[in-house]
Amino acid sequence: MYETRKNVGLLYIVQKGHLGHHWQNCGLDGPEIDGNFMEILDTNKLPKRVQELLKNDASLFRSTLDRMTLAAISWTELRNNIFEIEEELNPALPGDQTLKKLLSGFRAQIEGHQGVGID
Repeated sequence: MYETRKNVGLLYIVQKGHLGHHWQNCGLDGPEIDGNFMEILDTNKLPKRVQELLKNDASLFRSTLDRMTLAAISWTELRNNIFEIEEELNPALPGDQTLKKLLSGFRAQIEGHQGVGID
């Protein structure tokens, strides 16, 4: 049926200065999900498939919400964190060389992407 994971996490990446607005759009005051979230949720705003899943197995959703951790960072923070990791890698180690190439490519894509609000 379903595989139950011990921990469920969602990381949102938003423009700098938009964290408060982001949580409001999720119907939250911050990165915490209130215990009565399911009761106050306006299911009519959800896609039909999600409405069906909620109707047929609300206990699964409640269980997932109980195990869920939410976090949000800005694109600038993500880019800076990637750069910090790159700086700590040892260029003499083949694995670190590969990771640095992957991270620097990812960072370059973030920096080159329009509309993410990078400083």
